[in-house]
Amino acid sequence: TLYNSIAVKVDATGKALTVTFRKGDLEAGKAYSLFLPAGTVYIAGDASRTNGDISIPYYGRAAVPVQLTATSPAEGATVARIDATGSPVLLTFDTDVKVSEGSAELYLDGEDIPVAQLLLAYADNRVAVYPSSTVYLYKGGNYTVKIPAGIITDLTGNNANEAFELHYAG
Repeated sequence: TLYNSIAVKVDATGKALTVTFRKGDLEAGKAYSLFLPAGTVYIAGDASRTNGDISIPYYGRAAVPVQLTATSPAEGATVARIDATGSPVLLTFDTDVKVSEGSAELYLDGEDIPVAQLLLAYADNRVAVYPSSTVYLYKGGNYTVKIPAGIITDLTGNNANEAFELHYAG
């Protein structure tokens, strides 16, 4: 079966090619392959240097929201700080994911204004959640990380997450 509705984008550096499936579900458990024939991609400034055949396997999954399977630190843990380099919140999902537009938020329980906006970065089936600069959690304080619905999807851009919260003690 030919699934031919994709978007292809090259990043600003010219070094990363992103292939995105447009909306549509792939049958759960069925093997698919993304095939880019030889000569499809070339090095900027040198059209004579092209790719060979590229075939990337992918297995379809059920058309259900991506599921959180693990967190680090664990739900309810005591956390001294959250930052990008040594102490992000790591989320593991049941499939490889990507992140769309949006951010998460960190709240001190009982407060209506977030302590920090949290950024999301992804690779494979993991998402790192972190502030733009280190946030220290006050000892004895209770904190909630709020992840809104719809910002984490499977690789096809479908089956977005449902909203969820994680709770930590300072």
